[in-house]
Amino acid sequence: MQPEEIPDLTYFLKAYLHQDYLLDSTDDIEALHGFLNDNPPEAAGAVLRDLRYVIYSDLSDDEIRRLILQCGSFFEPTLAGIIPRKWLAEVEKEILERMP
Repeated sequence: MQPEEIPDLTYFLKAYLHQDYLLDSTDDIEALHGFLNDNPPEAAGAVLRDLRYVIYSDLSDDEIRRLILQCGSFFEPTLAGIIPRKWLAEVEKEILERMP
């Protein structure tokens, strides 16, 4: 899988979990909240679609970790002590809880 296949998730990862995201947010979830606050609900739905594409793929956790980094994210789930697929599932849950 390539970042071009998940453009909306790539946008979130690159724009909100960039190299200096901790200057803007206290953690990855606060960065997600920033994305949700800054964008229309359709954008959250598009990210949700891409998240599910990755979560339910046959990619290994290491492949998902590499994909997250290829998308431009500077947040690496394994360094935060969480399995990449599980982190994406947590992001999915957070989006669903905040969607209208």
